[in-house]
Amino acid sequence: MQPAICKTCSTSFTGQYCPKCGQRVIEGFTVSYLWDQFHGEVLEVDRGLWRTVKDLTLRPGHMIRDYLSGKTKIYYSPLKYLLLWVGVFVLLMAAGTYFNKDAFPDFREVFKQPESPANSVQTIAGELMALIFANITLYFLLVIPFLAVGLRIMFRQLSVVEHCMTLAYVWGHVFALLLPIALVTVSLLQLSEWLRAPWLAAFAPFASVIFLYLYFAITYQQLTSGRYLRTLLKLIAAIFLGYTMFMIVTVSVFLTVKSIFGN
Repeated sequence: MQPAICKTCSTSFTGQYCPKCGQRVIEGFTVSYLWDQFHGEVLEVDRGLWRTVKDLTLRPGHMIRDYLSGKTKIYYSPLKYLLLWVGVFVLLMAAGTYFNKDAFPDFREVFKQPESPANSVQTIAGELMALIFANITLYFLLVIPFLAVGLRIMFRQLSVVEHCMTLAYVWGHVFALLLPIALVTVSLLQLSEWLRAPWLAAFAPFASVIFLYLYFAITYQQLTSGRYLRTLLKLIAAIFLGYTMFMIVTVSVFLTVKSIFGN
């Protein structure tokens, strides 16, 4: 075999990878190359995407504890896991298969009162809720550090960063688990006029929140080896603290931007 010259560091070597910088020998950019990149770099199948999905479904707290203890090689990284499923979620939203334009009410109208001034609490609350639901995926990402601080206060076994990593796994897996449910719901909405009633649009977000709390509780009970009831109460308190801090910052930023740029 003729020695190859590394395109990155100019080292002469034999084989498929440069021993100095790790650059792979690429004969040409083909469909096979693109599939290898998608398979190896995006999905990281060889590094445990499917095992991560399975363990987060069957033993979420134990799996996350293994990862935080240093057993990272066999699992998909938490940030990539979150971004993967958020990306799929966004694509489905864009395609109109998960949310339609009437999935959520116009919160500006819900909170609006007759003769309400532009700067009333009801008007501002409606505008803020409309902004959050219009950017729901960004909201899920931004709230993570605030929830992590609340969780750190209630569960001191983990650092804020470790709580962020745990939330990334939990958030991402909730997205993954809700996607098939969402697709079935959308399909039913297309088949039945009765299922398009407003009660279903209100029930779906409510059911999602209940599911999220239950999954959170199971995960943190396994992660911290605490009692279920005690873990659930601490979790509720942590989420309340996190959301309170998030809303204080969000409202402050919203009012500041609104006062600078006006309507």
